[in-house]
Amino acid sequence: MREVSGDLFDYPCDALVVPINWRVNRRGVAIMGAGVAKQAAKRWPSLPFRLGEEIKRREHPALFIERQYKRDGSGPDILGVPTKRDWRDPSDIALIEAAGRALPPIAALYGWETVALPRLGCGLGGLDWEVNVRPLLAALLDDHFVVVNR
Repeated sequence: MREVSGDLFDYPCDALVVPINWRVNRRGVAIMGAGVAKQAAKRWPSLPFRLGEEIKRREHPALFIERQYKRDGSGPDILGVPTKRDWRDPSDIALIEAAGRALPPIAALYGWETVALPRLGCGLGGLDWEVNVRPLLAALLDDHFVVVNR
């Protein structure tokens, strides 16, 4: 796992990880009202609707993959990674560990050379990057994975 400074949404990558919670609103739309999830929902307005459909189909949190393309045919795939079950909760390190274990085989399956991600669970989720999350993910993710932090 590599770490760089910069804007997550501008980092050149094949796939972009967006931390999500596993809740929908009354209309069945995924709740993406803050942090990286909110920024992603603004960039890709269909994302909360597609994710909401997926959440309604599954009882337990799971990785969500969405193909997003720019007009020129490029653009990263979006990986919704559950870090909490409800937006009001703190992040769940067990969900982050499950994602860390699932990401390498998924990247290999899709042929992603570079996967960009934020410091999962460490913004609004309240986890400590150096103490809780970094050691865990560093043991699970190779150099195909780049943590982008402002």
